[in-house]
Amino acid sequence: MTLYLTEETTASEIAAAKASGFVHAVKWYPAGATTHSHQGVRDASRCDPAFAAMEAHGLPLLVHAETTDPRVDIFDREVFFFDRELSPVLRRFPRLRVVDEHVTTQQAVQFVRAAAPHVGATITAHHLLLNRNALFDGGLRPHHYFRPVLKWEKHQLAVLEAAILASFWEPTVLRIRVATRHPPAAAPASTPRTRRSNCMPRSSIKPER
Repeated sequence: MTLYLTEETTASEIAAAKASGFVHAVKWYPAGATTHSHQGVRDASRCDPAFAAMEAHGLPLLVHAETTDPRVDIFDREVFFFDRELSPVLRRFPRLRVVDEHVTTQQAVQFVRAAAPHVGATITAHHLLLNRNALFDGGLRPHHYFRPVLKWEKHQLAVLEAAILASFWEPTVLRIRVATRHPPAAAPASTPRTRRSNCMPRSSIKPER
């Protein structure tokens, strides 16, 4: 089970979650960044007590890494999140175990490679297979819209390279494992995007213990 992080999550709740044996991580959704995230985090500094408890108890923080600042271009929101929101948290809590979920950019890959061994990431199959041209190929393609949004081809290639290198050559550097959770056939073309994204195979860059 994974807890949904809010600005009201307390250190005692984190301690109880860890002690339960059923909760294995806490998910940070920036408020408004994706589906069902309206009760997510608006000011990360208000979560410092929870972050401190997670660091102390070794409970991983799973991050949807997109800023929700409307002034930032939608294709740049992952990069801004790493620079403005996640990096300050890691400076305050350097031993916090972090998994950056579904990374989509060259900068995100570089961030993970440069980070401490307890910082990792996941990669979703559609970000390996598609770039933002797929959104408009032959007309508007709504089933190719999901969050994080598809990026430029250079980012697609960087994420693909990271998956290949980590799977076959550099597992200790990128901390990656490749696993298929659900077959692609489980998601027909008419499936709404929220279900489709949940039915895709997934590659995972995970932090070492």
